[in-house]
Amino acid sequence: MNRVNGSIDIVGKTALVGNLSEPVVYESNMIRFRLDQSQIYDGFALFLLSHNTLRNQIKNQAKRGYQMSVSQTDLNSFIAPLPSLEEQREIAAILGDHDAAIRDLRVEAARLREVKRGLMQKLLSGQVRV
Repeated sequence: MNRVNGSIDIVGKTALVGNLSEPVVYESNMIRFRLDQSQIYDGFALFLLSHNTLRNQIKNQAKRGYQMSVSQTDLNSFIAPLPSLEEQREIAAILGDHDAAIRDLRVEAARLREVKRGLMQKLLSGQVRV
């Protein structure tokens, strides 16, 4: 999790890093969480930490100065729902499917914008008449 940044929208941004074969040094402006796999499913944790409710808690808790920052102590005060592991897996699978559908729709929308741009060019140049 990014804990320090000049932009409040970047503080609290989270990524999931799986098992790494090499040792890694994390940047000092990041907080690393080690998840207890018997308590929380990593895919659910990523969605939870990315959800607007928790992100808003992080934004509200962030200390403002030259750069926005949130500390480990600040994060300890956050409250988040934690269903059973089975429910966490199901929620993460459903949200993952929806995220994939959203990505596909964004790609299709970008493609259609390009088609529109090409058609508008032909229309404005007189190559195509309506």
